[in-house]
Amino acid sequence: MITAGSFINPKGAAAMVGPSDLDTDTRFNNVICGIMWDNLLNQNTPELAPALHTGKHALIDEFNGLSAPDGTVIDAFYHHVYAVLGDPSLPVWLKEPGNISSIFAVESPTSDLYQSFVSVILTDEDTGELLPGVVGALLDGDGNLVGKSVSNSNGVLTVDFDTNTSSDLTLYFNAPQYRQSHIELNYISDNGSSSSARIPLDLDIDLVWLYEYSAYDSVDYIPADYAQTVYCNFGIYNSSDQTITLDFELSSPSEFIGDATCDEWYYINGDDGLCHTISDCGPNQYCNVNTMVFTSNPGATAGDMIPFTFSFISDQYEVEDYTFELPVSQNYYSYSTSLPSFECDYGYKAFDHTDTDYDDAPVYDWIEINEVGTNLNLTDDSVINDVQIGFDFTYYGETYNSMTVCSNGWASFEFCDLAHFWNFSIPHAMGPSGML
Repeated sequence: MITAGSFINPKGAAAMVGPSDLDTDTRFNNVICGIMWDNLLNQNTPELAPALHTGKHALIDEFNGLSAPDGTVIDAFYHHVYAVLGDPSLPVWLKEPGNISSIFAVESPTSDLYQSFVSVILTDEDTGELLPGVVGALLDGDGNLVGKSVSNSNGVLTVDFDTNTSSDLTLYFNAPQYRQSHIELNYISDNGSSSSARIPLDLDIDLVWLYEYSAYDSVDYIPADYAQTVYCNFGIYNSSDQTITLDFELSSPSEFIGDATCDEWYYINGDDGLCHTISDCGPNQYCNVNTMVFTSNPGATAGDMIPFTFSFISDQYEVEDYTFELPVSQNYYSYSTSLPSFECDYGYKAFDHTDTDYDDAPVYDWIEINEVGTNLNLTDDSVINDVQIGFDFTYYGETYNSMTVCSNGWASFEFCDLAHFWNFSIPHAMGPSGML
């Protein structure tokens, strides 16, 4: 991961992932590595340190609470063993980096600036695709940073700067999987105009607490059979350099969730008209957010996942929506083992013999196939493909009539030559696709 020079004489930003202990196990290393690469290749986490963090967190999902014979807790041990040496924010180039193309927007049509901002439209040089999320850094002739911003969803990058800035300016563009580029600018005067482009705003949004008011208990589920009033506390931290006033809303597309409004006892702004408003939140501060309240309606099915969206409404800023889900249960505080599993993104639920209140619960009738089944003659770490199952089976939208079977305890509907996988969680980046 070298940005300039050579492997012998590297220049520029460089980084690597390395262990502080050689006593590691391939089984756990593979999970970290596999999830890292899955997130890097899918561009979910293009920077090195966040990608490593996803790999570490995968150990918690796969081996939560697992300990070695000497008592070492596996996920905690590997969390401390692996670290990034070098620049942790370095984007990883996965292919030959592209080039960023820029044209001036209508509001600042040339490199001669008659206003104290510059606005450009950024695209991929080869495809013409608009590029959101490009970081722009404006430097004066002495190399001082005089302005910065990020391109919005339309690829528009607008950078404001002080009216007393020197005339010679350089605007640099930086984005993962792209070479750094720049344009030269000449600031002449300020005519007092301003840009109308929406500016991406960096807000950290967290769901702090859902609770039931009368008992002051945490709400973890939406009850299936009765209405429940739920109070919602959100934490919003303004990471930007702007003082902001924004309208927001909490909503759900589910028919089982009513409209969200403010708790009448907690109007921070003291004005009914400002229920859904954050007012005068300064840079690097936590914003005052009214407690939101909604009431669920009975009728949902246990295991269903009900989506919610916390979104902002603004003509000036772009803020990414915050989304979360709540599962449906028999009550708001627990989930019984006699209920099906939570619904997956595709819509599947898993039922077992303890889910006796549901028609889909299986009735186990064990049939010993030792004498009547077909011996596949599997050996240690062996795999056999194209095992016919005798009927069509639809799995996640794909229809299959054969399977791959492995001696390490897994079966898959997809062809696979590798036998060293084991039963990972479903879904999981490691292991074969289409695994049961």
